[in-house]
Amino acid sequence: MAKKKDSAGQSTRAKIQTGIKSRGKRKLTDAQVLSIVAKYGVGDVTMKTLAAENGVTTATISAIIHGRTYIWLTGIGRAQTEDLQQAA
Repeated sequence: MAKKKDSAGQSTRAKIQTGIKSRGKRKLTDAQVLSIVAKYGVGDVTMKTLAAENGVTTATISAIIHGRTYIWLTGIGRAQTEDLQQAA
């Protein structure tokens, strides 16, 4: 059976691996994620504070800031992922 692909020819698995598609239930809204990135970027707040404000763990905040989650929204780490795919 053939795997389903979108109009760009990407399978769901490929989207998940590159951070384009979510794996499941999201903990934060798009607005919350963008606010987290903006606040942390300014340097006024710690990950611990952001986690408390948004009702998530510091691990979740760290994953957002370092481009391990919500990459499709923030673009953090996307250039590195795309470079690795082109090299392969």
